[in-house]
Amino acid sequence: MSRHSEKNGPPTAQLGYTMLEMMIVVTIIGIMACLTIGAFQRIREQSASESLLTVLESLLGEARTTAVQSLSNVGIRFFERGGKVYARLYKDGDGDGVCSDDVARGTDRPVGPEVALSEDQSRVAIPDGATNDPAGKPLAGEDPVRFGRGDTLTFSPTATATPGSLYLSEGDGRSGWAVRVAGIDGRIRLWRFKHGVWSLIQPM
Repeated sequence: MSRHSEKNGPPTAQLGYTMLEMMIVVTIIGIMACLTIGAFQRIREQSASESLLTVLESLLGEARTTAVQSLSNVGIRFFERGGKVYARLYKDGDGDGVCSDDVARGTDRPVGPEVALSEDQSRVAIPDGATNDPAGKPLAGEDPVRFGRGDTLTFSPTATATPGSLYLSEGDGRSGWAVRVAGIDGRIRLWRFKHGVWSLIQPM
């Protein structure tokens, strides 16, 4: 018995070594779990934003293409209902552009269904900390959807558009996007807001 104890070491030493190993492993697993959860959250936020941006890109492309093909103004009306922002395409019925009064009268008719502009981690809102727009103008009190003097982005058959912006906030609100439309040529640019700075990503 004494030879066995000398050869293999005291049982208490084996137990102490195993507990230390377990503590190290548990610590490593905990750190990895925290990193994984953080990475997964960032992926979810990025995925939600990309999904919403894809929806917007599709709406913008459809409105622009329909306007050129039909030789009439086509507008995207943005509106809020139940705390969510929706969008819907309308075709100008009397040649004066897409406007609320004509929509109410049925003169400007819808083209396609309503589309909800929200995802699990992304929504229509100005990102927290964005005090200026991508051009450097103050954003205090601004509507996150503003085209001209209202909430309708209209494309004409000659490729002009209502100038303005639509903002997206993602995750905890400290980052987001801006979709900017130029009036003279209908050009659309995508801006990224991160770490308090706007950066031009690409034309849409």
